[in-house]
Amino acid sequence: MRKATTLCSFSSSCHPRKTRRKIIQTKLDRRDDTPSEYIIRNILNYSRALSIIKTQDAGYLTMVMN
Repeated sequence: MRKATTLCSFSSSCHPRKTRRKIIQTKLDRRDDTPSEYIIRNILNYSRALSIIKTQDAGYLTMVMN
């Protein structure tokens, strides 16, 4: 089945090429790529609990202290 319509924001008949590029770039600029506060808190808590010890016999031991 053929589609009779397309999205105007991506079709070439609605916008000239430069305008389409500007629309796409604006959408990319608005994206929120920062981690949430919850994720940052988890990473910091993990780094506080992580303990790495070098031993003579076993090499490095990695422990998560709880």
